Amino acid sequence: MRIAIGTTRGVIVLKEGKTDMDTWTLVSHAHQARNIQAILTDPQGSILAASSQGSIHKTKDGENWMTTTEGLDDLNITAISSHPRMPMVMYLGTQPPSIYRSKTAGMLWQKMPAFNALPSSDMWTFPVPPYRASITKLRQHPLHPNVILASVAQGGFMGSLDGGVTWSERPVSVGREVNDFALHALMPTRIFAATSTGIFKSMDLGSTWEQITQGLPYSFARRITISPYNPNLIMASLSQMRDDAGAQVLVVSEDGGDTWQIKNTGLPSLNNQRITAISAVGETTFAFSTKTGNVYFTSNSGDLWRAIYLSDNTINTVQLLPK
Repeated sequence: MRIAIGTTRGVIVLKEGKTDMDTWTLVSHAHQARNIQAILTDPQGSILAASSQGSIHKTKDGENWMTTTEGLDDLNITAISSHPRMPMVMYLGTQPPSIYRSKTAGMLWQKMPAFNALPSSDMWTFPVPPYRASITKLRQHPLHPNVILASVAQGGFMGSLDGGVTWSERPVSVGREVNDFALHALMPTRIFAATSTGIFKSMDLGSTWEQITQGLPYSFARRITISPYNPNLIMASLSQMRDDAGAQVLVVSEDGGDTWQIKNTGLPSLNNQRITAISAVGETTFAFSTKTGNVYFTSNSGDLWRAIYLSDNTINTVQLLPK
């Protein structure tokens, strides 16, 4: 197993040791002049790392990289998506919010202008400097790759049924600040959203939303992900406050979001350490990163965590890779 870590000083790839307690070893630390904000594994198994300076960096082996900037024009890239049924087609999202599409597996990008024509787009903003909204997550539907879902903080939840040619806004009952969302092929109409007012669940692809509160100690939800093999195993991060101050906790639901419990065995105090990303691979394997430069790993759904990377790098994102 490998893990890719996006930092303000490039992208780091680590490889797992032979046993659970072995140290993860460095494969590469590339593009150290780039601020990597989104990482993706494409259908061919390549790693794509997207930067705030408008570049996409791609590798098959984690060591040898190629870079493209065609059509990106110094964009601040904040989200990226691909789909196994359409391996050549990819989408990315930016700050300020825009959507771009590539039909060449990420080598050339073109803006999809209809996204910025949505009625509420003039009101998209953010309450702290630099006050610019951003696309926080971009996903193609697991069964229908032309169905695209995008979350904007602060802007809400948007969807396209035709590969990004046209867009519509979902009801704002989920709130304007959607920080992350997750969905699963075995429950194709269900979405979980992490927002500034809590975790929400939709059973109809975002047409209606229900707020989840059972077992959650705080209401500011930052990140959420679902086990690839178990649609009812969900992990999320919660913050006591919007900024990095105060408590930060990881919660896990094993019953599809009905109940939640804190899972922190093996972790140090996460107070004042914003959780920037959670990644899942396999059935019970998860990893998460903190802004302060640490990555933690579990192979048992959070029952026991261990540190696999400790640094002074600011970490923006992390992505577990199956091999």
